[in-house]
Amino acid sequence: MLSVSLRVSSASARSEGSGQIVCSPLQVTAMSQTRLSLAIVVTALLLLLVPTVRLMAAEPMILPQELKWLSLGGHMDILEDQAKQWTIRDMVAEPVAARFMPSRGESPGFGFTSSAYWVRFTIVNPWDLDIQWCLEVAYPPMDSIVLYMPTQADQFQIKRGGDHLPFHARDVDYKDFIFLLHTPPKSQQTYYIRFENAGSMNLPLTILSLVALAEKINREQIVLGIYHGAILVMLIYNFFIFISIRDLSYLYYVLFNCGWVLAMLSLNGLAFQYLWPRAVWWTNNSLLFFFCFSFMWGVQFSRSFLETAHHTPVFDVMLRALLVLAVLGMACALLTSYYTSVRLTNIIGMTSVIVWINGFLCLRRGVRAARYYVMAWSALILGITILSMKNLGILPYNVFTIWAPQLGSATEITLLSLGLADRIRTLRQEKERAEKTLMDTQLTMQDALLKEVHHRVKNNLQVIASLLNLQSRQVRDAQTVEMFKESQNRVQSMALIHEQLYRSHDAARLDFESYLGTLMAYLLASYSTNNTAIALKLKVDPITFGVDTAIPCGLIVHELVSNALKHAFPGTNPGEIHLDLHAGDDGRYTLRVRDNGVGFPEEADFRHVETLGLRLVTMLTQQLDGVIELQRSGGTTFTITFTEPQYQTRV
Repeated sequence: MLSVSLRVSSASARSEGSGQIVCSPLQVTAMSQTRLSLAIVVTALLLLLVPTVRLMAAEPMILPQELKWLSLGGHMDILEDQAKQWTIRDMVAEPVAARFMPSRGESPGFGFTSSAYWVRFTIVNPWDLDIQWCLEVAYPPMDSIVLYMPTQADQFQIKRGGDHLPFHARDVDYKDFIFLLHTPPKSQQTYYIRFENAGSMNLPLTILSLVALAEKINREQIVLGIYHGAILVMLIYNFFIFISIRDLSYLYYVLFNCGWVLAMLSLNGLAFQYLWPRAVWWTNNSLLFFFCFSFMWGVQFSRSFLETAHHTPVFDVMLRALLVLAVLGMACALLTSYYTSVRLTNIIGMTSVIVWINGFLCLRRGVRAARYYVMAWSALILGITILSMKNLGILPYNVFTIWAPQLGSATEITLLSLGLADRIRTLRQEKERAEKTLMDTQLTMQDALLKEVHHRVKNNLQVIASLLNLQSRQVRDAQTVEMFKESQNRVQSMALIHEQLYRSHDAARLDFESYLGTLMAYLLASYSTNNTAIALKLKVDPITFGVDTAIPCGLIVHELVSNALKHAFPGTNPGEIHLDLHAGDDGRYTLRVRDNGVGFPEEADFRHVETLGLRLVTMLTQQLDGVIELQRSGGTTFTITFTEPQYQTRV
């Protein structure tokens, strides 16, 4: 601690009787006799003016016995030193001491100024005990603070503070400037403080006890911990989303808000306290650098999030220009004086209204993402505006103006995170719609292709059937002709399947009920030309089969029904052929072909016969993983139970 010894002139002593100032002219003895009368006149005028000025001084601060927290705003006098030439000797002597004016606010602010400011206040301890107290200067960006503390014999001790000194030089490790002081019992002390700052000049001075200071620090640590912890979680979350989906909007969002959080940490002194306590030069330049850094990525995020190149191309050109301006601001923060860069940074902050207007324009043009964007940017701009107006001295320095940027940024980060989540949902819905449209198109094309395939297969099968028919006309052997005819009918039964698939709405599934009706009519017309007394009766559930099941099942029906038409009713005997097909609850199907004809020979084993038809029935049943049973009572009944095979999808 430095000590300065000053002899204060007795001319500043107050007369107890009249309330006037008793001033002894120091240079009267050096005056010539001829100018003595003029000096007396001037001295008399000063004696008349000085009491008037003194009556305008702020009232002393009387310390309570149980001190907690007091604001010095209404108990201090302020003097502007435009030339930065006055010293403590000038402050305690006339006529400079008479120029002090009472503070006009609890936390006076003077905006951006190159002047130094002096503060004077008096502390009174009317009690019989020594009172320990803390003087807090709650403005972390202050460059220089010089506190002059009165001692005995008109001397002053000096304490220094400000962010031009390393953090460890402070009395208390705290983001604000804390000076530990005390006032002896039944005493009165007048303090002087000299402030100098290249940026905004704000003088929020308070007096509080050590207990109150500890409570304040604890409260602030909880609030700031929750604030920065929540923001950190959101930034990490969105960064992992960027890694997952590779959408650059998320990266720009993270960089934008990282820069803003670091700017806020620099503004409220936490960065100097925890991140770089020895980097004095960087502490004084980091705030402006991070502000421009955040602004640059915020503009880039706006271009990406709102797709300005597509929706607002004119504003997109302006935003590109703002990117250049932000880079210039970052360079000035590192390479030029603080006086120059802080003014450029404030101009950059004012241009954020362009980004805000662009958001409104996108909103009017129906950009869904602009809803959250406009609300988020409005909250952030409001916080920046309040901060700028506080720095310019338009708004007072209070709790609201101090925390407005943090509140605005918290609201902005939350709303933009919701906007990004809504964007993911919108993109997912658009992707699902596009995939559905593509799938519908593919299904339509596939259906058309399948129908074309069925049409061509049907035509080819009919050609084969026609060739068999033509070939059978060249054969004279009756048995051979019958074989050609049976083969022709088998081919025709398969052709009927492809024809129905070609004509149906679903080219992959066959309406088997309709198909069986057509097939039975065809078989009856083909095999019962000499016997018209045979009746076909169908009882079929509404069932659809894929082509891989429909063809073997159709061939089975063809063989069993044609066999009954040829052998069950010899001559012109009347009879009935019943065809049943039912679906079970277990996913199995039951096909039953029954006739009331002469019956199947007792000595014959249908599994070991020479005829091709029944051999085909056995093989096709095995292909369907089915079971075939024969009943000979009251005619012939073939019962086949099977499931529809699940064939692997073909590419």
